[in-house]
Amino acid sequence: MEKVNKISQFNNIQDPHIAAVIPAYNEEANLRELIKLVCDQLAQLSSKYEIIIVDDGSKDNTYNTVVEMAS
Repeated sequence: MEKVNKISQFNNIQDPHIAAVIPAYNEEANLRELIKLVCDQLAQLSSKYEIIIVDDGSKDNTYNTVVEMAS
């Protein structure tokens, strides 16, 4: 019974924290627009969100673009 109550309480969260994980490989040219679109959508769902970009060894400037946007 206690477990059901905890789950029920979790489902009633009004403003959840949302994390979007986005893989990026050689996406320098697309990242700025993509992140803006994702931010706009997440902001409609919650005031608490984060975007995690995973760069798996891009050969372009993907990493530097992410660092620049994060600062």
